[in-house]
Amino acid sequence: MDMIWFYLVLMTIFNTAMCILLPRLLTMNWLEAIAAYLGETKERQAIENQVARENIAQS
Repeated sequence: MDMIWFYLVLMTIFNTAMCILLPRLLTMNWLEAIAAYLGETKERQAIENQVARENIAQS
């Protein structure tokens, strides 16, 4: 009986990966996602640099 639950969990994970995650990854607009990630990274770096400058100016 324990093996049935094991296989049920295993097949649920496999089904989730193959039927939900894989199609989303294949149909995703990768260029847009990368551009958004790089934009967020540059914005975050600009904010961190501004905070660092303010901290230096205050000290």
